[in-house]
Amino acid sequence: GMIDMPGNAEVSAKARGYDFLEVVRWWAKHSDLILLLFDPDKPGTTGETLEVLTKSLAGLEHKYLIVLNKVDRLTNSVDLARAEGTLSWALSKVIPQNDIPT
Repeated sequence: GMIDMPGNAEVSAKARGYDFLEVVRWWAKHSDLILLLFDPDKPGTTGETLEVLTKSLAGLEHKYLIVLNKVDRLTNSVDLARAEGTLSWALSKVIPQNDIPT
């Protein structure tokens, strides 16, 4: 299965009609792999993404595969390093491990 989290248009739980965090948790527990895709132009973790990472996916970090998506749109290595650094910094605040996620 796949759970696609909204980007800018976050939807409230009330509007969905179900507990999104619980649904994500259920699917994550039954999955072999959790693929986390982030865009280089928005590499931070905000809003619902933070809530999912800290609540729904807590304890399942060993299943993560973190992907910096759409890097082919970057025009130079400085932009790539900046996007990777920003994403790693943001994730280090919500993923409990000794090393910054890369």
